[in-house]
Order: sequence, then structure tokens, then C-alpha cells
Amino acid sequence: MIGKGLKNFAAANGLTVKNGVACGIYRGVAITLNEGLGWKGISAAVRFETEEQVVKVRRWLSNEDRQTTYRIRGCSVSELSAHPGSVTVAIVDNPGTMKQMEEFLNLFADMLREFNVKSVGICHSCGLPDEGTCEILSGGTVFRLHDSCAARMEDEIKEEQEAKRASGSLFLGTLGAILGAVVGVIPWVAVYCFGYMASALGLLIGISAKKGYELLKGRETKAKGIVILVCVLLAVILAEFVGIVAANFADAKEAGMTLAETVEFVYDWVVTDGLTAVVRELAIGWLFALLGIGKLLMETFEKTASKKPTRM
Repeated sequence: MIGKGLKNFAAANGLTVKNGVACGIYRGVAITLNEGLGWKGISAAVRFETEEQVVKVRRWLSNEDRQTTYRIRGCSVSELSAHPGSVTVAIVDNPGTMKQMEEFLNLFADMLREFNVKSVGICHSCGLPDEGTCEILSGGTVFRLHDSCAARMEDEIKEEQEAKRASGSLFLGTLGAILGAVVGVIPWVAVYCFGYMASALGLLIGISAKKGYELLKGRETKAKGIVILVCVLLAVILAEFVGIVAANFADAKEAGMTLAETVEFVYDWVVTDGLTAVVRELAIGWLFALLGIGKLLMETFEKTASKKPTRM
């Protein structure tokens, strides 16, 4: 979905708003505008004819001064062999973004025309004139494609998704998420031992769990987000309990208690007198963890969701 800023821009520049994006011809380029949590996106449907065009566009986008000035968060350029092609840019969404985005969009469109990158009047897959084409939304970009080209693209995307789902291991990914979450517990326990509120470190647990899943090549499916979420929720409980044990072990040791006895004592306290206090800290920890990893989870679900092209 797009917000008021992009809708107003679309209305002022003859773009059409549908299927959660704004699309149309802007300064001689087939443009798609969209947005997400903390970013606004620009995508151009193109068809590269030479490798030199690809190199020039990449070089233009990678200019550090331009990236800093326009708060570019990320960009991608399709390979010459990829048809249809696209050039996408994500911009950090802060106050004043629309003004900067419009300024950048003018430069962006001028750049594509300067490098003679074809974008209008053609099928973005085969390069033939666009008579008889239809609009297809795929991967956040609206392309104009002949029916046969659209069918071929749908088959290719389906094959890629099936290959992606078949690669990787859910078991190893889960193991990695568990190990990562445990690593994320360490800062929580350390801060707790110094007497500070450690709940805000739930974010680190989420980041560590996600990284662990990816390092062990977990399968890229929706289950990834669920695994990470469960690991984080359980790790917050572990972090809180271990933190209490660690913070009290020195005194317990002086009293002649072993580690096992300290753990048992803390457990008995938690389920009786300390239950209210512990639940309160767990709730805060879960809140910070979910706030922190909310964006990570949304991105995970977006990346693993089915990306079947949509006919506009």
C-alpha cells in the first residue's frame, strides 16, 4: 500500500494508483512507486541492450555523494540476461522525503534516458513494440508484457521459488536460530548482573536468532519467521532466569550453596514470591523484542511470500 504523499504525487503527475503501487510514464520512463516500513521505493521497468548500459547505471547509483544526499538505503539493477529488466532504488523515509524523492526521481529518469535505456513503447521482455501488451506487477515493478512473455516470466518465477524452497534446511536453520538466540542472551545476562534493566536487549536476541538461521543456511520459507519468533520468546525467558541466577550466585556461593542449589532456589522463588516481578520483566522484554524484530519479521515474511506476478 502507498500513503498520502505518493498518492498526491501520482495524481499530480498522471500516474495510476492500483494494487498498492503508483505506476505510469514519468519523464519518458515506465515508473513504479511503492513504500514499506521506513522506506519509499522507485522502480523503472527497462530492457537493457548492452552490458555497458548495465555498468553505467550501476556506477551512477553507487555514487556515494548521491546516496548520502538522497538517503538511498539500497538499490538493484537486473543483469543484462534478465528479461524483463528493472532498476530499483529504496530511499529512507523521513520528514521531507517526498521533496527529495521528487528531485531524485527527475535525476533518475534523466539518467536512464541519457544512457539510452529503453523503457517505454516496448514489451519489457522481448523488446518488440508494446501493441497487445498488458501490465504485470512483479517484484514491486509494473512491466508491459505480451501474453506469451508474461506466461514465460510466470513459469520462470515459479521455478525459482520452488528451487529456493527446496534449498537449505529447516532443521539446520532452526538450530542456527536457537544458537543465535542463546548468543543474544549473553548481553542480557551481563547487563542484568550489573543491576540494570536488561529488557531492552530483547532486540539483540532477535537479530542474533535471525543471523543464526541464515548462517546455517536455513530454508527460506514462511517457517523462518515463525522459528525466529518462537526462539526469541523462549530466549527472553531463558535470559531472565539465567540473569537472576547469575546476579545472585555470588551471595549464594558465600552461603555455601552450589550452582545447582542456586538454580533450584531461584526457580522456587520465581514460581512463588517472585512470579509477579518476573512476569512483568518478561512482558517488557517480549515487548522490546517484538518491537525490535517486528521489522525483521515483516521483511522475512515479505521475502518468503509467494511472488506470483499480478495482472493489473
